[in-house]
Amino acid sequence: MLQVPCQVQALRKRCQSAVPHSHLAAVPASEVAARWPVAVNLLAGSLLGAWAGASWAVRMRTATLYKVLATLMVLMSAALVVTHTTTLDALARGRGWR
Repeated sequence: MLQVPCQVQALRKRCQSAVPHSHLAAVPASEVAARWPVAVNLLAGSLLGAWAGASWAVRMRTATLYKVLATLMVLMSAALVVTHTTTLDALARGRGWR
């Protein structure tokens, strides 16, 4: 049986996705425009980080690169587990923010 990609099915309103396809409609353009320095800062940081990461990755040995990527994936999964199993109030109390 031929499987149609989720994006194509979403156009036909048959696909249920965990990520809505209307992110831009969720935040008014005036709110984004009011916080343009944040958007520019995120873009600049992403570009610089991608450039630095790519230059380091090219110079690393393959085994070292795999270890670094595996470590980053474990750290990201731990962060996801923490954010999905606790509430912000519990995290704030644990850090003494409240």
